[in-house]
Amino acid sequence: MLSIQFIIKRLIDLIIALLLLVPAVLFSIVVGILIKMDSKGPALFMQRRLGKNNRIFTMYKFRTMHNDASEKRKELESKNEANGFLFKMGLDPRETSFGRKLRSTGLDELPQIINVLKGEMSLIGPRPLPVEDVDLDKLKQNPNLYHEWQIRKSVKPGITGLWQVSQSNHSFSEMLKLDEYYVEKYSIWKDIKIIAMTLRLMMRGLTSLFCVKKRNLNGNKQNNIKVEVVKE
Repeated sequence: MLSIQFIIKRLIDLIIALLLLVPAVLFSIVVGILIKMDSKGPALFMQRRLGKNNRIFTMYKFRTMHNDASEKRKELESKNEANGFLFKMGLDPRETSFGRKLRSTGLDELPQIINVLKGEMSLIGPRPLPVEDVDLDKLKQNPNLYHEWQIRKSVKPGITGLWQVSQSNHSFSEMLKLDEYYVEKYSIWKDIKIIAMTLRLMMRGLTSLFCVKKRNLNGNKQNNIKVEVVKE
């Protein structure tokens, strides 16, 4: 990525983040209340992540899991569906009821606008991994993976990115290859396409969430009718 591209990318990050700031704050108030109503614990989740050049920073997001999620993860390692330094489960028992719905929309990442404004993250880029999940010494033992990691860490991590919009159904090595491709073939146009794909996925998540609620409401209405018939 050229220096001028870094500058343009940063300007775009700042403009979009500032435009989203007020609506994000209003949205956060509503979501924060719903999170607190759904489960015990803070509305915001903070975690140490690896950023550009392996610098450690605190990443923000809405809490979608129970407070003991970190402890429970050790018990669930055998059920990990990903590999490398990734952890993924289809139905993660650590997720809260509201948290699972929020994650399906991708809006749990909205607080990372703060990270963008602070210069720690970009809107688009490789996903920052948790510090405790990455073993750099182990990574160095695989020259190819370490080379791809070096390219990956040369840019700021992003709220969304090429790996994220590809549904995240890739192995750790495939994730690194996608990130390497993004960095080496970078263009503003590519960022615009990723933003468009991200918005489409968010709308799909919101639509599916609405449909589930509608089905539940219809189901409840039908159940009420049946009860009334039985009473008669």
